[in-house]
Amino acid sequence: DALGNAMSGVEFTWSSSDPSIASVSGGVTVGKRSGAVTITATADGKSASAGFFVSQPPATLVVVIDSAVTTPGSGPPAPATPPAKHDHPIHRGAAAMQRLGIGRGDRGAAIAPNIRPQLEAFYAVTQLCAVLVPINYRLTADDFAYIIDHSGAKVVCADADYLATVDSIRPRLTTVEHFIALRGTRDGWLDYEEMLQAHEPIFRPPSEINEQDLLTINYTSGTTARPKGVMITHRNAWINVVGTLIHLTLRPGDRYLWTLPMFHANGWSYVWAVTAAGATHVC
Repeated sequence: DALGNAMSGVEFTWSSSDPSIASVSGGVTVGKRSGAVTITATADGKSASAGFFVSQPPATLVVVIDSAVTTPGSGPPAPATPPAKHDHPIHRGAAAMQRLGIGRGDRGAAIAPNIRPQLEAFYAVTQLCAVLVPINYRLTADDFAYIIDHSGAKVVCADADYLATVDSIRPRLTTVEHFIALRGTRDGWLDYEEMLQAHEPIFRPPSEINEQDLLTINYTSGTTARPKGVMITHRNAWINVVGTLIHLTLRPGDRYLWTLPMFHANGWSYVWAVTAAGATHVC
């Protein structure tokens, strides 16, 4: 839209350095997320035209997921038997979540340090156009209860150290339908690793994920009042990722050691930026 507005009313001059070309004309068409350029040259009374078309996909994090674990350009896996390279934990996680009834707009809360299942949640949940709510695991049980209830979380994923804490506030979690233990076991909790093994990496992707769709809700620590949720869209995160890649020039051979908490502003978007660069997460 911004490009289209900027180009409206702009006049272009078409020319050729070849003296045998009698005249050159052209046109530019700009759509919402695409553009086309056509050029016509005339020589010896004959004309020839050429053109090219440019299209930009929506700025969503699904683009990063596709580049990381699927054949380039293939898009999200269809609900059929996928090739071996699609057999990835994030696809199995998405399938497991979908079987639990998690879909577009549903909230999934996560209380965990920088562990592999926490990182996978940033991909499995977003593929369903659901919303991840990464919670600061250093907060109190009362803060957990407020954030989970305020966000409307339908599922809670927690690491072993926080299972008992979440159990102590269960009566206050009126919107939660499922509790998943990322590590450890406890009565009343689904086992994350068992869920991955029990589900094939086959799920039905949303018909469309818009770049303005909600991606995550990140809560402040509530220093002076109750924690406040910051709503991050796919486009917000996508632009952050692109800016990070330009600034840091991450390369496929790089290793990123996780020390910054993933729950903090989505790890400054490194949860996606490292993958987009083809680099390796160490967590």
